[in-house]
Amino acid sequence: MFSYRGKTALITGASSGIGAEFARALAARHMNLVLVARSTGRMNALATELQQQYGIQADVITADLSKEGIAQYILQEVQERQLNIDLLINNAAFGLFGRFETLSIEQEHQQMMVGVVAVVDLTHALLSQLLKNPAESAIINVASMAAFNPTPYMTVYGASKAFILSFSLALAEEYRQQGLHVLTLCPGATETAFFETSGEMAGSEEKRTPMQVVNTGLQALEAGQTFAVDGRRNRLMASLSNLLPDPFTARIMERMVRPHES
Repeated sequence: MFSYRGKTALITGASSGIGAEFARALAARHMNLVLVARSTGRMNALATELQQQYGIQADVITADLSKEGIAQYILQEVQERQLNIDLLINNAAFGLFGRFETLSIEQEHQQMMVGVVAVVDLTHALLSQLLKNPAESAIINVASMAAFNPTPYMTVYGASKAFILSFSLALAEEYRQQGLHVLTLCPGATETAFFETSGEMAGSEEKRTPMQVVNTGLQALEAGQTFAVDGRRNRLMASLSNLLPDPFTARIMERMVRPHES
């Protein structure tokens, strides 16, 4: 079982939603934190709250993960503060909704930088720290239900999450013998600002809370799992996706989420 007390977790996208909930849950387990996001004010407020409530150390690194070379900047900050990372949680991501030709290519590039390049770069940058004591270290990469099927009108987001799923499962096997635990966590629709950011209609489906997603992730981490889907309904949908050909599911998804103006 993964132990938390006295260790340090670095969390991206830590200013709100699932990332902030990971911070709260880990602080309650007496882990020190390194919070990474663009929103300095919200992170400072969260860090102060958790330090006062749990007596942990909480560092804040303001970083725009869409920028080239940002992982090296984060690594430099970690080293200058003499921190050692035991748990890396790659959580930051955002999505865009709409017909591909109508979306800003600059924002699509930013989406790939945050959701793919930063994950690869930050994992690579911090791997030497994690491998100092691999049996006591771990990585949690947050993918999505969008990883399992093509996602019309969120083409780049779905493709980026499919990359994270494949990357993470491969990484888990590559470092299994060294004892480093890599977990892929796949949430579905969650009560966060995601839909507001993406421009997609939230729809009527029941959403999970960030706390539920985090509980699923930490239970899977403690159980030594390399893959976890949050929520019974989502687990069923993930299982069904393996039975249906991608062209078929892409056709169904297109009809379900087609923008109204189409």
